[in-house]
Amino acid sequence: MATDLQRMDRVGSTRRRYWRRLREPLDEWWPRGWLLLAGLFVLFFIGTFVRAPLLERDVQAAVVAALEDAGFEVVTADASGQGVTIRIGRVPDPQRVLAQARAVARGAECSTWLGPLICPTRIRLDQAPIEPDADPDAAVASPDQLNAPRYHDLLLEREGDRLRISGEVDSEDSKVWVLARVRSGFPEAEEALAVSGDTATPMYRSAVDRALSLLAPLLRGTVRWETGKLSLKGLVLPEQRAAAEAASAAVEPALNPQPPELSMAKTRDLCASEVAAALDSATLGFATASSAITADSTTLLDRLAELAAECPGSLVVEGHTDNSGAADANLALSRRRAEAVRLALVERGVSASRLRAEGYGESQPIADNATPDGRSVNRRIVVRLDR
Repeated sequence: MATDLQRMDRVGSTRRRYWRRLREPLDEWWPRGWLLLAGLFVLFFIGTFVRAPLLERDVQAAVVAALEDAGFEVVTADASGQGVTIRIGRVPDPQRVLAQARAVARGAECSTWLGPLICPTRIRLDQAPIEPDADPDAAVASPDQLNAPRYHDLLLEREGDRLRISGEVDSEDSKVWVLARVRSGFPEAEEALAVSGDTATPMYRSAVDRALSLLAPLLRGTVRWETGKLSLKGLVLPEQRAAAEAASAAVEPALNPQPPELSMAKTRDLCASEVAAALDSATLGFATASSAITADSTTLLDRLAELAAECPGSLVVEGHTDNSGAADANLALSRRRAEAVRLALVERGVSASRLRAEGYGESQPIADNATPDGRSVNRRIVVRLDR
């Protein structure tokens, strides 16, 4: 009897040790593991029931707006995920209408946390039935309406000798013609032109020629051709202002140009002196032995970006250090600091293609490194116009 009891005690003890070993991971998991699971559940809930419906609504609104701007009469539109089902009146050629709707929808922009992006939308066409007591003729789009010429918007952007053209063309032949015209003046021009397959308005080619003539006197700027109107915005040297205004005045009234928005560029000498004065009046600060720009440099960076917008040509950001430490380390630090300033100016709207960063380390002192004041002067950032 005693032997049986001892055997049962040993079995019970073994089981208790077994269950303790099973519980130990759970004891370690609680409560941090459950908090992690709860956090993941909250993120899932917000994404599924809060953020997703907002994104669906934004996609639907952007697509419907783009279709209505293009002349489509949308009866209803339902969004699900990134897909949008549209209902329109009965038409004789639904496949053609669907192709047109998809082409228009591809140009719709949606607001995201990264900023405006092209909506990655799938378009499905669901034709609305004709009501029995409705006038059938009123619900059917005629072939002439479907094939009617429409505006094809364009955007031309110039930055010095570089030009980019984007927008729509009606056919491959028109695309070849447009690129030939553009590259006669800008051989390395970039293009992002979509072929619509629709008929363009007769003014389209004249608009291309006039847009190029408006860009010719500018240092940089943009010309838009939207819904039959040309608009010009850019920077021009004082000696080219009259030519820019004359080019705008020469545009035919039928193209209905908007008054040009021209900003006067500074001369190279004036620009250089104002940039130098800005750097003399304040200092770009960095964390010790780091390329991290200090918060008190914000005002000076804003001023440099403002001046850069008014300057012709490209600019060079130079980094310099004192002679404390190893020369190789100082050279690398000066390059990182110059690049940090370049990126800060790009964030403030200066085109990256106009900025170059260079580091010179301790090789170009302008004061005596033997004194603290001299070393402080030698630790500097210079911004100058490129030669």
